[in-house]
Amino acid sequence: MELAEYDTMAQLEECDWWYRTLRRMVCKALEPLDHHAPSSRILDAGCGTGGGLRALAHAMPSRAWIGLDGSPAALRHAARRQTAPLVQGSVMRLPFKENTFDAVLSLDVLCSVGVEESAALREVHRVLRPGGWLILNLPAFESLR
Repeated sequence: MELAEYDTMAQLEECDWWYRTLRRMVCKALEPLDHHAPSSRILDAGCGTGGGLRALAHAMPSRAWIGLDGSPAALRHAARRQTAPLVQGSVMRLPFKENTFDAVLSLDVLCSVGVEESAALREVHRVLRPGGWLILNLPAFESLR
């Protein structure tokens, strides 16, 4: 992405319907995790400029949130927005030990240019604890209407 696009994304994450709706859906999807791991560790793999990570961490403060993104520009925005730990890295080579997370989020990431889906999914599987959850989304192509 161009540097200016990160500025736009950071602004839109605050008010755009897409980001707000996505956060609500993720919160709802994570609710059952309270019964299995109420103080769970969750990785936002591809946290971008951090608006979603901040909102989710605020909505679910008992969880330990960590954000990861490959872009230093995105992480600079994210660092200004929250206190969750941030890590620069690739979803295809996650810099975490095996069985680290109770859940991993991958929101609009696997479709990104340069991401090899199979490598990213292998890495997610590696860092998830047994019984861990992957919550992901991908954009729908206009041709699917």
